[in-house]
Amino acid sequence: MKHIFILSVILISLSLSACSRRHPQTGPNSINADNVENNAVKEEATEKKVETENPLSKIEGLDELSATINDNFKNLFLETKSEQQEVRSNATEKLGVLIHNIQNVETRLWTVMRESEDDEQVKKAQILSDKISSSKVETFSLCLAGRKDAYYGVRAHAIHILGTHFVVQAKKYTKEFIEESLKDENETVVAATVYLLGKIALEDQSAIARYTELIKNHTGQSQEAVQEIAYYEGQRQESRDEIEIIVTEITKFLRDFEGDKSDRYKDVRMATVLCLGDLGKDAESALWVLKNANYDELEYQSVHDEIEVAMKKIKDALEEK
Repeated sequence: MKHIFILSVILISLSLSACSRRHPQTGPNSINADNVENNAVKEEATEKKVETENPLSKIEGLDELSATINDNFKNLFLETKSEQQEVRSNATEKLGVLIHNIQNVETRLWTVMRESEDDEQVKKAQILSDKISSSKVETFSLCLAGRKDAYYGVRAHAIHILGTHFVVQAKKYTKEFIEESLKDENETVVAATVYLLGKIALEDQSAIARYTELIKNHTGQSQEAVQEIAYYEGQRQESRDEIEIIVTEITKFLRDFEGDKSDRYKDVRMATVLCLGDLGKDAESALWVLKNANYDELEYQSVHDEIEVAMKKIKDALEEK
């Protein structure tokens, strides 16, 4: 299992190179056998270097992985600009895998920087980390732009990646997600947005806990201390307000205004129920809506089941308050 992330880095590279050589009668999985063998050899050699105890070989292996990641990003960047919507969609989806690979390599580089006693190795690891981090930052920008793409596949993949890997960064755009993406005409995009907003609300909960602890432990009486406490209290209230707004907005998807919702927006409702359950006591205002939705005979049983779970999680959290 230890080499899975190395394999995924190579596979993206293989897939991209295959796409670049594609002919009209050639499918997306048409990969030259020689390339497969050569890349398998490359993967095995890189894996050995990364896993070795030799610091020089480990850095060399991580350098190779970083180079592959950066090359993959450049190819994906070009494909996200394609006029063909499916090409843009597939490239955006692969950005999610790429980010996962970047995080794995970053973790290994940080380990080198933390544990190595060789200043040169630490410096090299820092340089490599900075290089792949730039790809990470640019990926966030691509996904942020991708949420407004004309093709729903790009929008859905982009928002999914934001919710999986960039919640903290995406939090700055909560208003846009609510006013734009949450009103998307495509169900998959809306469901992905609900999940993202749920993650943002969870981040708000963590922020509230942090600010509460800072206020509790702040014993200074100076003017500067008073200003700091006021700042913490303001930030804490902003997080509380944002959670309330998110709960209010996503709860709307559980209200049945047309009488028959058995086929439309099921995934959105499922996402809403799951997110409300995860928010616990902060979703107290949604309890009555969940209860009413549970009485809907036209609703899917799978949604009913999750409603029961969500209601219990909220009620349990309220009892602990």
